[in-house]
Amino acid sequence: MPAAALFDFDGTLVDTTEMIHQSMRHATSSVLGRDHIPRETLLANVGQPLPRQMEIIDAEKAELLLEAYRSHHEEHHDALIGEFPGVEESLSRLRSAGIKVAVVTSKRRLSVEMALKNFPGLRNVVDRFVTLEDTTQHKPHPEP
Repeated sequence: MPAAALFDFDGTLVDTTEMIHQSMRHATSSVLGRDHIPRETLLANVGQPLPRQMEIIDAEKAELLLEAYRSHHEEHHDALIGEFPGVEESLSRLRSAGIKVAVVTSKRRLSVEMALKNFPGLRNVVDRFVTLEDTTQHKPHPEP
């Protein structure tokens, strides 16, 4: 039996796809004036640290894109995230079997904390949260 199980956060334990999509759309629309970028394009680099995603979209305006994204994200976060059925129960079963449970995400700790306010039970079934601030190398690097 494994000693630990590692999980991503976005789209794995918490349904954040719509929140990410709408925040990306807001950022590209407000900063670049581009309203018709396909959803698949906006979500193509999800999983990488957000600053890197913004550099891929437009290196010269990455900082402005990041600010616009985070502003929208913080304002609309709670209304746009959802729960995946059975997540807490599944993680609880792993812990009951003696398996340590950790979340490894490229998300900022602040964003994880915002989500945990909506789903406080996750705190009880996760032994450790590793966020963007906890590592010097980020996904897809194996350090985290």
